[in-house]
Amino acid sequence: MSPTEGWADVNKVLLQGLSGQYGLCGKDFTDDRLEQALDYLSEETTWLAISNDLNSRGLSVYQWESYSTVRLDAAPMQGHHQVKEGGLFQYGYSKHHNGNLGQFKVKLGNLDHGLHGLGYPLAHLVVSGEQADDTLYLPIIDQCEATLAHAGHVARKLYVGDGKMGSKQIRDYIVLSGNDYLVPLSETQLSSAQRVAAIESVDASGYQKVYKTDPKGHEHLVAQGFERVVTRSYIDQQGKEKQYAERQIFILSSAYAHSARKALDRRVDKAVEILEQLLIPKKGKQLPKTEEELTQKIADMLASKRIKGLIEVKITAQEHRRTVRAYKQRPAREEISWTFEMEIQRDHQAIEARKQTLGWQVYATNAASERLSLEACVWKYRAQNRVESRFNDLRNKVVPLLPVFLKKDHRIEALVHLLMICLKICAGIEYKIAHQLSQDKQKLDQIFEGNPKKSTATPTAKRILNQFKGISIVIIALNTPQDTQVIMTPLLEIQSKILDLCGWNDQIYLELAHKIHFCLARQKISEN
Repeated sequence: MSPTEGWADVNKVLLQGLSGQYGLCGKDFTDDRLEQALDYLSEETTWLAISNDLNSRGLSVYQWESYSTVRLDAAPMQGHHQVKEGGLFQYGYSKHHNGNLGQFKVKLGNLDHGLHGLGYPLAHLVVSGEQADDTLYLPIIDQCEATLAHAGHVARKLYVGDGKMGSKQIRDYIVLSGNDYLVPLSETQLSSAQRVAAIESVDASGYQKVYKTDPKGHEHLVAQGFERVVTRSYIDQQGKEKQYAERQIFILSSAYAHSARKALDRRVDKAVEILEQLLIPKKGKQLPKTEEELTQKIADMLASKRIKGLIEVKITAQEHRRTVRAYKQRPAREEISWTFEMEIQRDHQAIEARKQTLGWQVYATNAASERLSLEACVWKYRAQNRVESRFNDLRNKVVPLLPVFLKKDHRIEALVHLLMICLKICAGIEYKIAHQLSQDKQKLDQIFEGNPKKSTATPTAKRILNQFKGISIVIIALNTPQDTQVIMTPLLEIQSKILDLCGWNDQIYLELAHKIHFCLARQKISEN
């Protein structure tokens, strides 16, 4: 018996009452039946129809903004699966595990809505694990556009992604679609020399400052920066070259700059320590034999620490000659060896100049400042971890995908589809509760285990659902269905409050007892 079958047998009456399928039983949840369900979901036309219907219903709970934000990101999902040519599981880079595991990738388009929760999973792709992230942006953007158009939302949108979304092809594609982008520029798009030149060309007194207000009402400087406008060109659908204005926004993060400068000091200190030990002989240590070898070692070490030009090393070489007498067949010869001394000095001026360039990020957007100000740009990108939180829900939190116990690729894709349905439901619950709390200017407490006084205005679906653990249903079966009693655990105050915030009330919970009673009556009649 599969675990799902046993679970369904135990909760048979509850499942019948919730679904309205009064013939539902454990046999409907065997491995064979579940495989059939995944095979059904794996059909592209079937999933497209289900997805469109779900999104039309799910997005109806949102109060649309005139300018919505869609966050794009990809994440690998690893497993101990056989890697074979053309299969879903392939070797690829991942920051979550080493490269000896096969993986597939999930690309997600997440609809953001202000500060209400983690956003709504709008569209997703499931691809093999070796594919590069930048090749997935255009397909996921097309899916997001089609989904929102089907739901009746055709307003201009802001697409937010990581540095891999910054390629010219992707930016031009978003401009051509009539939308906006916000991406950090990598070294490929804007070199370090260009960044430094731009930063040095603007006086610090002209920086625009971004503040954050803490719960006590005190303002703290979190970032400051400036922007410049450059002209970009693209080819439209008629093949004509057109131009648009791109804003490059230079942001200096206070916290990032502080940590980056401390890290630079640590790297310089470590490099000096290594240099001081470089010429000290030790057991098994091979000392440099020539000045060229020593110079190369120093250059390699400084490059690895990313501090080239910050430490000056003066090398003094001393030649030693020794005459070796002839011996048997060996002629007399002269041996030459070298000893070295190093004078190590920190270039404090260069170090300080380098520190002034640390902590900067450069973002690019085609959005006009009326739609996306410099301050809004900072907060928009700082919230990019919301889409990463959705991947964490898939990995090990609300609807854990891993480990994957399926072998066939199309069923693995269908399982991702199924779990995305669950995430859409969780997103709707999070939004409804967070939106209502915002309207009431309240926070929800008693949902943090071990700290009941702690409160939040944006509770996660996992914490919300955990409040309904431990609910019991007691069925007292008597001779006739009319005499059978169904007793349910009374709702706690926090449970009633959650139902109210969702727009329901206790009645929806009490009606479940009547549905279960009806299921029992139907079952008794069918047995007779």
